[in-house]
Amino acid sequence: MNDTLSKYMEKRLSKEPPKVKKRPEDYGPVITISRQYGCPAKKITEKLAEALNAREQSQHTTNNWTWVGKEIFAESARSLNVETELITDIASRGDSGLLNEILRSYTHKYYPGDIKVKKTIGAYIRSMAEEGHRIILGRGGVSICHDIKKSLHVRIYAPLDYRVNVISRKYEIPLTEAERRINEIDKKREALRHFFEKGKPNELIFDVMYNGMTLSIEEIVASIKETAIAKGIC
Repeated sequence: MNDTLSKYMEKRLSKEPPKVKKRPEDYGPVITISRQYGCPAKKITEKLAEALNAREQSQHTTNNWTWVGKEIFAESARSLNVETELITDIASRGDSGLLNEILRSYTHKYYPGDIKVKKTIGAYIRSMAEEGHRIILGRGGVSICHDIKKSLHVRIYAPLDYRVNVISRKYEIPLTEAERRINEIDKKREALRHFFEKGKPNELIFDVMYNGMTLSIEEIVASIKETAIAKGIC
């Protein structure tokens, strides 16, 4: 996480998480990127931030696009004074009945409830999105920010066989283990999004979807950038 975003989070963490406001008119701009496991979403996000900042510089503005992903779990853990691993585990559980099983593996004297953890995550994501010029990678960002007018919501997907081969090569594991890992991680990632969508997932919530197998990182970044320009958010 860069210095600008780090300072921003420190400022937010010194206060109570802000309440989410309904039907905002002037929040953003924000871009959310959701992805299936095995797709190059992190590289896309990094290069997109670079491309958008290059455009801002060419337009002689002082705007600076920053992106955030898994760091939000660390910041939420810090806010609640618990370990990041606990936040990650709770965030990925769709069934709150499993919470006690999770908590038994930690040594905290204080355990935040799963709903409190997820609401804390959502509050910080929403807070960053409202301030604007943020790219949110995963963490249910699309569900939290879909009502923001100045927003663009992206989904990166790819065929299962392609992703299995990618993960197998990357981690040097058998194809069967790669497929098992993909199914497990995809399920965990969807759990947080489903929480913010109140258990009613909506695939139509995305503005654009890209096939990570047939399109290069550069092609996807260029398309997202042009779509953002066309929507007037950068």
